[in-house]
Amino acid sequence: MAKSKSRFSRPADYLVYLGYKFIAWILLQLRLPWTFRLGQALGFLGYLVLGRYRKLASVNVRIAFPEWTKKQVRKNGRDHFQTVTANLLCSLVLTQKPHKANSYIDISQLLAAAPKIKAASSVIWVINHIGNWELFILAPRWLQNPLWAVIYQKLTNGYLDRHVQRSRESSGVLTIDRTEGLHRGVTVLRNGGMLGVLIDQHAGDKGVWTPFFGRLASTTPFPAVLAKKTGAALMPVSIVTSGIARWRVEVDDFIPSREASTAEITARINLSLEKQIRKNPSDWFWVHNRWKTPNPQFLLRHYHRGVYVPAEVERLKPFRVLIRSSDLLDGAAMSVEAARRIKRGRPDLRLTVLVVDRLADFWRNVSEVDEVLQIEDGSSVFDVAHKIRGRFDVAILFPNSLRPGIEIWLAGIPRRVGFSKPWRDLFVNQFVRQRSGSLPHRENGPLRIAERIGADLAEKLP
Repeated sequence: MAKSKSRFSRPADYLVYLGYKFIAWILLQLRLPWTFRLGQALGFLGYLVLGRYRKLASVNVRIAFPEWTKKQVRKNGRDHFQTVTANLLCSLVLTQKPHKANSYIDISQLLAAAPKIKAASSVIWVINHIGNWELFILAPRWLQNPLWAVIYQKLTNGYLDRHVQRSRESSGVLTIDRTEGLHRGVTVLRNGGMLGVLIDQHAGDKGVWTPFFGRLASTTPFPAVLAKKTGAALMPVSIVTSGIARWRVEVDDFIPSREASTAEITARINLSLEKQIRKNPSDWFWVHNRWKTPNPQFLLRHYHRGVYVPAEVERLKPFRVLIRSSDLLDGAAMSVEAARRIKRGRPDLRLTVLVVDRLADFWRNVSEVDEVLQIEDGSSVFDVAHKIRGRFDVAILFPNSLRPGIEIWLAGIPRRVGFSKPWRDLFVNQFVRQRSGSLPHRENGPLRIAERIGADLAEKLP
């Protein structure tokens, strides 16, 4: 059996590592405020040239702050790129010269919380990508706790990964690979230690779907699971940017966990993080796809940890789904059951049907449909695309014809679902394969699409 290629055998990785070391050496020769200013300049350049990430940041900000104007969104994105880059360069310096960090970091809030921290048997530091989060490796110096650990994910570049781990360990931090996180994390906490866990990234299939800024997001339940297993206190904490080469450690109220479920604790963590981000929005890491739409099952009924909406969240922001109906009455009638099951697939789903004029009243009589958009006689594909542009997260094509695919592609809808057809695949980006052979319409029609995206076909409908 062939051995996997070592992470230390790729010449390109070593060249990247040497480049990293060279940049770090240059930065170590500068005064820290100059490094911060240099980072701001490079961040502004990145904002101008990295269009894909600029767009992602803009989309995320609009989800979190729908009331903001375009000018506010642009300013936040620009400030974000500048701040993130400046913090990254400064972290390269301060993690190499930890003895100088106290001159630049205000830890007064943490020291004020020290009696409460010491009174707890153990503490989970619920950390996030706000400000200069890399400086958390200096935490053992702040509270002088002999056992302080962090969960981390290995870098693909073995040379950089080894360098980063050595830097963290030299600061007194025990690093735990995420694959061993539960077992070793429990050991740390049961021995009275402190454990840092990042909580604000998309958690995929293993997460709890709970609101973040009012929109469902897959969130890691890992801190909640650890707290329930060990009785450790949950302490939300961040290192915010407070000025030019200046940072402040902020500690939020401890999150109660004793009587709460894992899902409830996870939701409380998200609400706490929201509160921190609102204080200085540009300081958070907006270029991560936090509200990622899962593929292929973006309906959430089959996910292991399910959906949890706390009582504090009165209304979820909608997950907007457009169904393009067949133009024929028979085809529309055979699509109704699929549409109803899709609507029941997640609690935040707002369902719109796009259909020709003569079938609009038919769809308005389906109670699960929230809105009907009509295609007027003589409308071009450009007219239809203009009508639906910027309004939907997902479009589902029930008809197999070419025109509907062109309509939703021109509208720029990010997820476009339909049966795979050689002449239409350029316009669809989530394909459903039809089963071979002569099968009933129920098994190879709209219900086949509904099943593939996560609808429950066994549930009895009222």
